[in-house]
Amino acid sequence: GDKQIALRLIPNNSNRLGQELFSDIVKSTARTLLSDDRDDKQNFVDRLEFLKKYAYFVLSSPKAEIKRLLQPFLDSFNSSEGAAELLEQFVLAQDNSAEYDNFWHIWGLFQPLVVNLINDGYVNYRKENIVKAYLFSQRWKESAKDWHTFKPRNKSFFRKMSIELAPSNSTLYSIAKLLNDIGSGYMSEGVSWLAKVLQNNPGLADADLETNTIYYISTYIKHYLFENRTAVKQSVDLKEDLLVVLNFLIYKGEVSGYLLRESIV
Repeated sequence: GDKQIALRLIPNNSNRLGQELFSDIVKSTARTLLSDDRDDKQNFVDRLEFLKKYAYFVLSSPKAEIKRLLQPFLDSFNSSEGAAELLEQFVLAQDNSAEYDNFWHIWGLFQPLVVNLINDGYVNYRKENIVKAYLFSQRWKESAKDWHTFKPRNKSFFRKMSIELAPSNSTLYSIAKLLNDIGSGYMSEGVSWLAKVLQNNPGLADADLETNTIYYISTYIKHYLFENRTAVKQSVDLKEDLLVVLNFLIYKGEVSGYLLRESIV
């Protein structure tokens, strides 16, 4: 309650005093926000309101201040719904404010925490939600085929995550979805990302996948082959990556996988 009122009084792009005040509020709030207490409905609404304001505030702060403002959340980061919500609010804030450098700076600070969480033993549904939030699988408009925050230089991020986050089943889903919507500009790199996920997580073959994973992969691969058939026939590496993905589709019972494989071998 009181914190909400204080928060609303601090403008975005605030001065040093505003940042100090904000830091104090965040320090006392981070641990609670990253807990999994869902009993109190009002609390949940307040929490989202807080995270929305916080994400905007941090995104629009001077780059040199960002780590300090994020530190309480970096320190408390864990496998909670709050952590997934926090990441989602940053993506939504970025969608509206387009602070390219600041956004990728923030994403870089969260990266080792998300990677450690996924590689630290059993992956549960909360961790899966964090991966989906971190890899941008929000509900984008059907028509959204690109995003101002994805530039050619961000390819290396996805290549890295397709290896380091491979233990999470949601990584395959998120990358496949991305290649059909806001990441469709990465069409030519996507095959190798999907192949990397599959090679680094053999368990996916027999795993229960996130709904629509197979649909997203096969839709993307059809589109990819339509545009790149010649390139595939000329490149051994590309063909190998493609076969990893097609064999996976066939194993999962996707009939179109056979036809697509026939067309390239």
